[in-house]
Amino acid sequence: MSRSLIPLLTLVATALGAPTSDARPFPHPGWQGLPPVEIDPTCLGAPRHDEAAQPLGQGAGGVGYGAGGAGYGTGLVGSLGSAVRGSAAPPPAPAMEVAEAKGRTASRAPAMDAANALQSMGYVSEEDGDAPAAAPKRERATAEAESRRAVPESTAFAPPAPPIGPSIDWGGTLHLSNDDAMSLASAQRVLWAVEKGQRLPAEHIRPHELLNYFTFDGVRPGPGEMVGVSASGFRDGDTLRFAVDVTAATPPRAPVDLTLLVDRSGSMSAEGRMSYTQRALRQATQQLDPGDRVDLVVFDHTVCSPVKNFVVGRDSPALLDTQIAAMSPRGSTDLDSGLREAYRQARAHRSDAPQGARSGRVMVFTDAILNTGRIDKHVVTEVGKALDQDGIRLTGVGVGKDFRDDVLDDLTEKGRGAYVFLGSEAVVDRLFGSGFDSLIHTVAEDVRFSLTLPDSLGMKTFHGEESSRDPSEVTPVMLAAGSHQVFFSDLAIRDQQLRWHDDLVFSASWTDPATGRRAGTSQVWKVGDVLAQPDRDARKAAALMAWSDLLLDRAMGGPTCGASYGTFVQAVRQVPGDAELSWVAEITGRGCAEPAPVARWSAPAHLKVRIDADQPIGAVALDCPDGHRSETLRSGDQVASFDVSPGACLVTLHGAVPMVARVDVPAQGTALSCRVRGGRVACH
Repeated sequence: MSRSLIPLLTLVATALGAPTSDARPFPHPGWQGLPPVEIDPTCLGAPRHDEAAQPLGQGAGGVGYGAGGAGYGTGLVGSLGSAVRGSAAPPPAPAMEVAEAKGRTASRAPAMDAANALQSMGYVSEEDGDAPAAAPKRERATAEAESRRAVPESTAFAPPAPPIGPSIDWGGTLHLSNDDAMSLASAQRVLWAVEKGQRLPAEHIRPHELLNYFTFDGVRPGPGEMVGVSASGFRDGDTLRFAVDVTAATPPRAPVDLTLLVDRSGSMSAEGRMSYTQRALRQATQQLDPGDRVDLVVFDHTVCSPVKNFVVGRDSPALLDTQIAAMSPRGSTDLDSGLREAYRQARAHRSDAPQGARSGRVMVFTDAILNTGRIDKHVVTEVGKALDQDGIRLTGVGVGKDFRDDVLDDLTEKGRGAYVFLGSEAVVDRLFGSGFDSLIHTVAEDVRFSLTLPDSLGMKTFHGEESSRDPSEVTPVMLAAGSHQVFFSDLAIRDQQLRWHDDLVFSASWTDPATGRRAGTSQVWKVGDVLAQPDRDARKAAALMAWSDLLLDRAMGGPTCGASYGTFVQAVRQVPGDAELSWVAEITGRGCAEPAPVARWSAPAHLKVRIDADQPIGAVALDCPDGHRSETLRSGDQVASFDVSPGACLVTLHGAVPMVARVDVPAQGTALSCRVRGGRVACH
């Protein structure tokens, strides 16, 4: 938008009743040098006469992301460089046919054609070869899960059989990846579906994301440390079940340039999707700090930007709130054009400040139902790679139970970002309230993990996403502020002789986003020391893997309450008092004759609830004989207050899952303290 139009648009916005930006005589250091806010009052109004949807690849003028792209227009969108300006557009790239079902493979010719088309548009270099395909990675994870699931019902409670396949490679260093710790959508959708009693497709069940979603005891980083690392394990026959918990630090963050890309297509009217999105956006803007900048981009079959260069603390919050409230579903879904425009705006901001002074982030809210423009998900999601190459972090937000998981999974995997699922107001309040910092604050980039084993142990199964002795075959990840990753492995014991004095070495290295320097840490444990410590984290990880096996069994037509359910119940009983597992067991065991174990608490409580938790708590609720009460917590809140009659009550802390404690409220009481550690709740 021309700067000369800004005064005119400001007058128009004023005439329409929109508030103008605040005038601040003493600028905050975070917004010095940033351009003024721009409001387009026509963006969220009635469709203009020139907004008719055009198939992408027709027209001329604009260029999008990639090595040669610098501008943007309503015609051809792609990284074709100046050579294509004013020329006829090439035909659209052929769709890549990717087999999702087990045993099918993609046709080689279409994949090569698509790869050539991607290369011509600047998406991939000649060295990259074929177009990226995320399906094989998911198939490997599913195959591993299926191999763990395949236990005959008659032996469900027997010791595990020896591994079938190639012999164990003893000792050595294995490079591991557990995916980004904030990729929570799979776990959130699984929990939503199980609670609603709906059947899950097998591809939505990703064991490593279940591990990363729940909380463990862990060790918080000390002063000056980037990560805290702890380990636990227990012996199960000829196997050492070994868990390593990695907890990221929460250092102060730099100002962020946040580009919010919002799907306003007609499908967003279903299931309250737009309502959830607007609630999340309002919550998010309340968590931002002075100096943070926001651009709002909306798309249906067209793309426009109602707000550009909004700076928190400088401009009136009503400017942004008014535009968020004005969004309403219409039209069809051209996600490709929306992503390109969001990328263009985010990339333009990278020159505003030196490296590390400001961070760039694109946050995409969509149900990803591609039906207009370029609809080949392998082409559309290539913007993730472009964002990553430009140092712009990515967060995907899936909205509605039927959102295209495969599209957002590919997009965030290529961009090495995370994505979450909005399925209820409680989830919205937690993620975009007390947990918002983790969505926008990357504390370590290009993080690599490795586990070095003695020759008395060998990797039998790694319950993560990638494991290899070749570091080039394992994708580095990003760590978000305060996030957790759990690396859970089944280690074969050589000749069934466990050597207690052998060393287990876990290493992590990363790049500091502010300085660009590499750093790292290593932790060494004796096998005997690991086994002498409490084994709760390893047993909780084992219970969650038994749960994923049960869910896969059900998804593939197995019995609801068969042997895999019995194995899960047995595993949960090994972790008594865990509120997270108790809730999972309760919703999973509905309809089964043998109920799953449920934890119970009894402690005195009062009118005020003080929270001390190792995870974001989005809300606190009380259910007492005289009714239900709930209070939402914002970032930094630690206390919720209630007026409640004395008696027995249930306190529910809305964390990763609802965690329930039963308490007695005395007539004279004044305060209740609830402590949450590793999924356990103690209220007194």
